Amino acid sequence: QTQAQTPEVLVSMLLALLGFILGALLVLILYGPLRSTLRRLLFPRVSRCDTNPRAWDVAQRQHEAVIDLHERHQSAVVRTASDVVWVRGAAARQVLSGARGVFCECQWDVKGRVAAVSNLVQPMYYHTLFNMVGSEWKARRKLVSNMFSVRPGTVRLLLGACASLRAQLAATLTDAAQVLDLTDVVHESMQAMMFALCAGNRFTMTPEHVAVHRKLVVHFVKRYSTVAGAGDNQQIRADDLAVMESALDIGREAVAHVRARLAAGESGDQLGLLGALLAPRGDGASCAVDDREAAETFVNFVIAGAESPAAALGRTLAEVAARPQMQERMRLELLGEVPSWFLSVGGGAAAPAEPDEQSAPLEQLIAWMRNLPYSTAVFREGLRRYSPATVVRRMAHEDTTLDGEPIAAGTQMCVCIAAAHADQAEWPDASAFQPERFLSTDGSKLSALPVGYLPFSRGPRACPGAALTYAISQLLTTLLLNHYRLESTTESGFAGQRVAKFVTWHSGGTPVRCTPRQ
Repeated sequence: QTQAQTPEVLVSMLLALLGFILGALLVLILYGPLRSTLRRLLFPRVSRCDTNPRAWDVAQRQHEAVIDLHERHQSAVVRTASDVVWVRGAAARQVLSGARGVFCECQWDVKGRVAAVSNLVQPMYYHTLFNMVGSEWKARRKLVSNMFSVRPGTVRLLLGACASLRAQLAATLTDAAQVLDLTDVVHESMQAMMFALCAGNRFTMTPEHVAVHRKLVVHFVKRYSTVAGAGDNQQIRADDLAVMESALDIGREAVAHVRARLAAGESGDQLGLLGALLAPRGDGASCAVDDREAAETFVNFVIAGAESPAAALGRTLAEVAARPQMQERMRLELLGEVPSWFLSVGGGAAAPAEPDEQSAPLEQLIAWMRNLPYSTAVFREGLRRYSPATVVRRMAHEDTTLDGEPIAAGTQMCVCIAAAHADQAEWPDASAFQPERFLSTDGSKLSALPVGYLPFSRGPRACPGAALTYAISQLLTTLLLNHYRLESTTESGFAGQRVAKFVTWHSGGTPVRCTPRQ
């Protein structure tokens, strides 16, 4: 009887196992639709603030509003009443990478030549390589690609601005501590570097140029430093065009300088980005970039290349000022192996001669930059917390699904990098400033970058200036920590009103107490 029951038991067990397998497969197949349905029931996709489109238009200019959307809906994909879809996590990476050509760059919808930009305080000129698409963009991007790599020629262009900062610091040194706006200090230095990277070391940023760009920043900070300022949909006004025109005059001056140097036989490689765009090509023909486009490109390059990185570095240095042990570890690493001639560049007759482009000193400086694990981890964490590329737009070019959500062709997709970097699923204790998350277990070397790290966006339209941003941060911070000990004050952090855009810029800057070192 027992032997007779054995086959029946085996059949029952096999049937049960088969049923379990089929059930598991069914769950896997239905998981996406079920999860999407449950999410819609438990977490409505349109938030309360979205019922008032104008209220959302104001609120969406702040990172916190988008972070709150994702957190309240517990979703990486959230659709607003205006049919804009916000994404983060794996969905964001899929959108930014332009997977299968589904998600592509958005065309700017602007009237005239100047457009407000949601993730910059200042506006930009429209028809340049920053916002072109298709073959026009590819052709220009290919011409200037070498300008974004850390190589001797590029580093040599940065040294003139480093000399200017060193002279500025030496002039302000006193026996007493003083409170400096670090965002303003590094912003001006980065603008000087953008001048050199755009038009060569001989086109220096004069006090008159500084005054024009300072007026430009002050104008737009004042305009957008209140929520009411964001509610005017940022249409460019006559007074905006007037201050932008003054910056464009400097762009025209830069173009004339580069044209003259090229006519004198100087290589385009020594004349920065404009030299690459305007230099005659091998067949004797010129690149199809006229002087107007070149001047507007100069203005955009100075604005985009200095404003956002300066805001991120200024806030990073404020974090460092609040942590004396972190600051001392950075200072020892930066100054421990830095070539001594770098600290005296621009120091007058006693300073060594500026190195030639092919000389060993520049290679020595680049080798030093590549061996700064702790300082680089601090800069990485600063870029995570205060990302330069704060909001990135893409357009769905065909019907698709994303994280189980149907996305129709023509839908505008937005990635808030600050929200992606605040995702606790990818960044434990995301609100804390922890450079150690980018270091190996023993802290001796950098770890591989997490897939969720997106300060420069991702994909074919990612910002090409990542390597230069780290290099500039290393050079400027070395000079600052060589001259000053940074300390938090009661005013430390951001001061004044928040600029009502996707930026980390406040009207009062980033005040930090700077005590001269002996």
